[in-house]
Amino acid sequence: ATLARLYRARMCVFSAEVGVDVIGLFAQWKEVPSASSEGSQRFLADGRRPNARFLTPSYEHTTGEDIVRQEVDEGMQLEMAKADAADFFHSFRTVEELQQYFGLRPVSVERLAQHGIAVPSDAVDGAGRTHPRLSTLPMGFLAAPAIAQGAHESVIYGSEGGGSADARALAPALSPAARLSSRNQPELDSPASREPHVIVIDDVLCFRQVPRSPRRGISGPRSKLVASHAEPSHGSPAFPETPFQRTLARYAEVNIRTKPSKVHDYASTQIGLGILLDDNEFRTPPDPYAEIYAEVQDLHRRGWARPRQVERLVGRITSRMLLLRLMLSVFDAVYAFA
Repeated sequence: ATLARLYRARMCVFSAEVGVDVIGLFAQWKEVPSASSEGSQRFLADGRRPNARFLTPSYEHTTGEDIVRQEVDEGMQLEMAKADAADFFHSFRTVEELQQYFGLRPVSVERLAQHGIAVPSDAVDGAGRTHPRLSTLPMGFLAAPAIAQGAHESVIYGSEGGGSADARALAPALSPAARLSSRNQPELDSPASREPHVIVIDDVLCFRQVPRSPRRGISGPRSKLVASHAEPSHGSPAFPETPFQRTLARYAEVNIRTKPSKVHDYASTQIGLGILLDDNEFRTPPDPYAEIYAEVQDLHRRGWARPRQVERLVGRITSRMLLLRLMLSVFDAVYAFA
């Protein structure tokens, strides 16, 4: 049944030959089921074998430390907009040379027929079986994030980016000079610093400064913050086209799909990449903070922990501390233990 679903979604192909590597598949909860949601799972590949055959390309990273370096002028309000490309990894079709390293266990052609899948005769071996191979960019392949982010940058930056000739034929939707990352920070008081942005794999965040107004953002208790979900307004003489609008227009132009629930227009209270912007302040959202606090309390009650458990918890806390790097100095002894 799983292979039938993958084939119908154009996420696998069939072959008469065994792949160079045969890997396993598994899933991880992306959204845990609740009273209001059935939850969702992230489809993952066990890429340990193929990962040993490939180099991992470097790519431009962005952390909380890079995002909080922004300076807001007096009397102005910082706003954030965000979008997330839907099923971005599986929008890439891999070449046959790569597919052979992501083979799956063979399956009987008769079993697939029971699920309505007709396997081409040239993809059937002498035993009446076919050998599936993943045909989209697998999550679990170490090079996948760099490939996906590189493609995202190419279509967003167009002629100012480093993509293919087709990508460079596009006008830039955003300027690379305005990017916030470990490799780039816009010069203060430059045009780029007025409307910076972040690209992290399949996510984009756009920032802008507007005159302060009590009506902007989201009202309500800080313990129950919900990110805004508004339709991006269209450009007009009174409200000129924004970088976020140009980004969404570029997605439509190159057929990058987004989930409506993950497209959020500019607001002064917004959560992006796990970081809360609230009235010109960046900090950890209440829910992740509560989860980390509960883990620390559980570890304290037990009185012992394996290094791997401490390593995981330290990783989560470190990610939060990057909003203020000086806080990492308290972790010297913990790092030595983990």
